[in-house]
Amino acid sequence: MPFSVYLRLVSLLLVLMPVLASANTLLGTTLDSLREPKTVALDGVPLLSGRLLAEFYAQQDNALVWTDPTRIDALLQVVEASPAEGFVPEDFHVATLRALREPQALAGLSESARIAADIKLSDALLRYVHHTRFGKLDPVAVDPKWNDRAPIPAERLIADMRGALDATDLQAFLASRLQYPFWYEQLRQALSHSVGAARLEGVPPVPAGPALVQGNRGPRVALLRERLQRLGDQNAPVSAAPDLFDDSLYAQVVAFQRRFKLSPDGVAGPATIAAINT
Repeated sequence: MPFSVYLRLVSLLLVLMPVLASANTLLGTTLDSLREPKTVALDGVPLLSGRLLAEFYAQQDNALVWTDPTRIDALLQVVEASPAEGFVPEDFHVATLRALREPQALAGLSESARIAADIKLSDALLRYVHHTRFGKLDPVAVDPKWNDRAPIPAERLIADMRGALDATDLQAFLASRLQYPFWYEQLRQALSHSVGAARLEGVPPVPAGPALVQGNRGPRVALLRERLQRLGDQNAPVSAAPDLFDDSLYAQVVAFQRRFKLSPDGVAGPATIAAINT
């Protein structure tokens, strides 16, 4: 490396060090303030556990975690697919995730807003690993006389969070960390059928034919889009060319395939179309 370039890198690091130290200090101070209250919220967004979040960030040296938009987008895809597990995407701050998934969304925030955004994203992940491992409903809160369970181990939840963030594929890690019994899979299929049947009422099935891929155009593509939109993210943007298999439809096909344990190749072949139709 030329000496002049080395000097410029050193100078840049010296400039950034106070900024990074300030961010870490402010993040630590913010998290410390969330440790004690039993019910905490940040900018009106309720947090599952300020104590758990503080412990999680302490293990990360109080550094910002959500610095890569692709990681945020991966979590958003998990959250948008959560209705297949019986959850509600709003439980995982889906609106915040959508707002922060854009490449420049984080860069335009002030230091305090950037820290708040990072904590809310971590809370979304914490809620997901908690709900999928231990359930959304606390049985003790329903009836303490008839229900009892040991305290949920913080180490297990934090390990799940760190595993998801360290994994090459966040979605694959979250999907593979639990082994569900056969009756859970049957319940999930029944839920999908019940919800899907209601949403698809009046929409014809996609006719049989060749596999649909990006670039295809026609009425089968339009039906594919409509059925996927009703089965998945009903807030997806309206396409200017609904009969064109474009990037947005490709993403919807992949999300559907992941939800239903199909090969996520983005190709609407016979197996994928059969699942969408039934």
